[in-house]
Amino acid sequence: MQNVTIRVYGLLINEKKQVLVSDEYIRGSYYTKFPGGGLEPGKEPVIA
Repeated sequence: MQNVTIRVYGLLINEKKQVLVSDEYIRGSYYTKFPGGGLEPGKEPVIA
């Protein structure tokens, strides 16, 4: 069985139609992306 990582991202837009993003330095390069993380093994995703 292979290990699978489920990525989870959020999208936040305020009343001025601005979007929240984060800048990260990963393995020698910069990336701009939506804030997020990973779903831990055994945890269930919750849609709110």
